[in-house]
Amino acid sequence: MDRFATTVPFQRRDAMDQRKQLIEAFNSLCLDLAGADLSDSEYPIQMVNRLITLAAEMRASDVHLQPSSLGLELRLRIDGVLHCCGFIPPSNAQRVMARLKVMADLVHYRHDLPQEGRIIFADRNQEMRISVLPTLHGEKIVLRFLSGPGHFRSIDELGYPPDVAESLRGLLQETMGAIVVTGPAGSGKSSCLYACLRELTLGSDGIRRSIASLEDPIEVAVDGVAQTEVNPSVGLDLASGLRYLLRQDPEIIMMGEIRDRETADAVLQASLTGHLLLTTFHAGSASEAISRLLEMDLEPYLIRSSLRAVLSQRLVRRLCTCARPSDDPSEACGLPVEEFFLPTGCEKCAGTGFAGRLALVELLTIDSSEVGRAILAKSDSRTLEGKAVESGMIPRLQRGIDAVLRGQTCPAEIRRAFGFLSDDRFLPAGQSDLRFDAGPSLLPADFTSADPAENPEPGDRAAMDERAISRVAEECVSQGNGNDRQTRPSLSGELTLAAEGGSDAAAADDTSR
Repeated sequence: MDRFATTVPFQRRDAMDQRKQLIEAFNSLCLDLAGADLSDSEYPIQMVNRLITLAAEMRASDVHLQPSSLGLELRLRIDGVLHCCGFIPPSNAQRVMARLKVMADLVHYRHDLPQEGRIIFADRNQEMRISVLPTLHGEKIVLRFLSGPGHFRSIDELGYPPDVAESLRGLLQETMGAIVVTGPAGSGKSSCLYACLRELTLGSDGIRRSIASLEDPIEVAVDGVAQTEVNPSVGLDLASGLRYLLRQDPEIIMMGEIRDRETADAVLQASLTGHLLLTTFHAGSASEAISRLLEMDLEPYLIRSSLRAVLSQRLVRRLCTCARPSDDPSEACGLPVEEFFLPTGCEKCAGTGFAGRLALVELLTIDSSEVGRAILAKSDSRTLEGKAVESGMIPRLQRGIDAVLRGQTCPAEIRRAFGFLSDDRFLPAGQSDLRFDAGPSLLPADFTSADPAENPEPGDRAAMDERAISRVAEECVSQGNGNDRQTRPSLSGELTLAAEGGSDAAAADDTSR
């Protein structure tokens, strides 16, 4: 319990500091608009522009406008963590929503169907993707800032370790095979693919190659790439679209995502016919991606022959320069580190202690006979990862520990990315030297269950400890996610802020994500 209890306060304090900064910024916006005429047709325009400007200034990746009984709640996702700013009362929420729909050329008078679109700010060179979905209290809108043409123009800008960047650059010079990028949602998979595409458009030795993409949807326009967006209503899905695309004489193909067996089979078959194919896949690790392809009943020989590499990544927040050193074992969150840095907070980082994010990556290349034999034998992900590590792959958890030792991030961020459970599912078999310190047992030594079948044997106590940790985690999150949030009187009857007393609840909600 000690290792869990020492982790949550740091994350909660960080979220509280950022929430305070956001509330102050939102309060300033309220004061600026306090004298505006709410009946003025220009008011929604001013409101939306100021909200988007606020999100951009706070480096938010997503803007959530979620309806509730209190009104339209504004949330910003900053460096992967979601923060609540305040509320827009129902009386004016519909006007704000309608303004966003008009900007995205959506049907503003329909409130019963999902809609998607784009908002382009030519003067700011900025583009946003908008998603509208009906919910219990009304329509929820999520805006995502898309990487502009000046972002992630090369692999070097992704911040990958030198060995991974060099290997990835070499893989992009191949003439056939599939390169798969994996990771959870929001881990930077699309940013990686677009950086690879931009590097490929530059060509090598002045030789330009035919590059095409099939995406759902197109997130960023890349010069030199023939980009196609799927349209299921006319029969143009990922699998069928790839078949049409192959008749366009492409040399390099970027597929947005592998979602089913049909698409996976089409991707692997295309990579065997003289095409270099880049795509993404939702999987927890590089070895789990291969295991999932095997579970789709794809032939092992097809996977072995077509895959060139699988890159898996997670994003953690990077420490600001104001970080303080520490050697307290209770603050190490169970990681095998003796000296490390912790977030402090300053004006530069808006009191969060973090500035930007860091990619923890692992690159599994299918050029080892041991890895190839493991694929043909349909081995599980732990065995595959063990063979890859023996061949020189550095697992993502080890990258995270190294980042903590270098002072790039803190132990709490590694726990946030990889969870509080045993690290067995993040380490290959035989890598016990990286095992987390589980700390003291959460169960008393003389624990005896009322049910004799539940009495733990010595070898089962660790498993029961993990279940106890999970229960503690659920209790901590539930205590922080109460619905006792209060509100202050709104300014000008338009914007309602969450009271300071609700900061703990919002912070716990943020860290639970």
